[in-house]
This record gives sequence, structure tokens and C-alpha cells, in this order.
Amino acid sequence: MSRGVLMHALNNEQIDYTLIALCNALAIRHYLDVPICLVTTQGSVAWLRQKYATLVDRAFQQIIVYDDRLPVGTRRFQDTLSTQRMLRWSNFNRVDSYALTPFDETLLIDADYLVLDDNLKHVWGTAHEVMLNRDIIPLDHGSVPPSERWLEDTGIQLCWATVVYFRKSRLAEMLFDVARHVRKHYAYYALIYGYPAELYRNDYVFSIAVHMLSGFTRCDDIPTLPSPFLFTSFDRDELIDVPMRGDLTFFLNDRREAWRFTLTRTKDISVHVMNKFSIVRQADKLLSYYA
Repeated sequence: MSRGVLMHALNNEQIDYTLIALCNALAIRHYLDVPICLVTTQGSVAWLRQKYATLVDRAFQQIIVYDDRLPVGTRRFQDTLSTQRMLRWSNFNRVDSYALTPFDETLLIDADYLVLDDNLKHVWGTAHEVMLNRDIIPLDHGSVPPSERWLEDTGIQLCWATVVYFRKSRLAEMLFDVARHVRKHYAYYALIYGYPAELYRNDYVFSIAVHMLSGFTRCDDIPTLPSPFLFTSFDRDELIDVPMRGDLTFFLNDRREAWRFTLTRTKDISVHVMNKFSIVRQADKLLSYYA
């Protein structure tokens, strides 16, 4: 039975998602020792190969060029408190991952979820057909904003699509089929579930799919990943250094007192780094440790 990681990375005019995916893929090869398949566009992978051709072939066992002409939206990207940019964004094909994966067992991982430990190795061979998380822990161990726990104030619990394990099975196929249906009718489900229709989030899509598959009740049939939460830094935070392999250093912004930043260091834990610009700034250091 084949096992591997699937990542999606589509560049826009300012964020080099394929470079982020390259850094993460090399780290994943180090910690999880499984092949990685990248889903991207012809232009994105051509841009990456211009500078990192040798590393690309080392990091990715397979590259799927998926120019499927799905709509490209725009969204606000924040780089700490100092900069906000409205940029093109396309991550609509994540719900196609069941059909795209070349593996029997797949870890679907966001490029910006930096894998720096081997905890996810424990998913392989599980009896569960699908696993995903419903909880996050900010690196400052502060409270989680309600928008990151629920679709709206009185709505359903948010399921995080940042990391999803699935194996080829009937349940997994149904989950992705329903997710594709929700993507197609995203504006309609915004009226039902109360989220802003102008903001496309795969977390919303998978949360609704899980809710529908559970008979529109709270679903505990789909278990969490080996770690039941995702360590998370937000886009107002900044990854400022990678001092050594497995270590990350952040400036974390206080949500209550915007002027306050806390210097924080993580060691040997995976972190969802939402400030993509800061990952790109540290890409050379990440590559130096894992290439």
C-alpha cells in the first residue's frame, strides 16, 4: 500500500508558494520519510525550477500540473501589522485531492504547515479512513478567536483542512465528493451557515462536508490526527529566524495590545505559519538545514 504527502502550491504575484512547498517538502522527507506529490500550475513550477531545479527533483516524487481553470479570487494577505495586500488567490482545487492523489494513504498538508517533527508518522496503517483536527493552539497559548473555532457565532464547529489524512475508501470519497459540491454552491451554503460568501476557505468547505456526512449533527466519527490540535502563528506574527534544524523563532503580536510583541522560540514541533511572506524570507535558512 503506497503512502505519501500531497501538497498544493499556486503562486501569485507576490507570494512564492512553490518555494514554501519546496522548503516544507524537504523537511517532510527528513521527518516522515515518505514521497511527496506537488499539485501546481505550469507557470508556478517553471518559476521554481529556474533557481531550484536540482532540489525540486529531490523533494517531489511527482508533480501534477493542474491548470483546471477554476476561478481565481482575491483576498487580503497580511505581513505582520505593517503591511496588508490584496492579491490573487487560488486554492479551489484542494477538494479535488482524492482524485488527484497517487497514494493509497495520503496526508494532505498545507504548504505553510511546517512539518518539524515525526508525529504524523503515526497515521500510517490506521483503521480510520479520514482524520482531521478541530482545534488549534496559538503559539502564545492565548485564546482562540471565535472565527477560528466556529463558522459563525451560533454555527457549527470549524474543521481545519490544514492537515487531512485519508485513505482510498468509501467514506473518504464521499467526504471529497460532498466538499466538491459545497465548493460549487459556496454562495448558497454561505446563506445557510452564515459565513461571508466573499471569503473562500477550505476550512469552511470541509466543515460543512463533515457536518452533512454526520447527518447535520456534531460528528465525532471522524477522529483527530495523532496531535488533536495544530500549533498556529497568525499572519500578524512574524517568523524572524530559523536558528537551527527543527527550531523556529517568532515575534508574536498581542491581539489585545497591538503594540506588544513577544519573542518566542519553538523546538521540534510542527507549526502552521499563516504569515507566508515571513516563510519566504526564511526560505534560504530552511533549505540550508534540509536540502
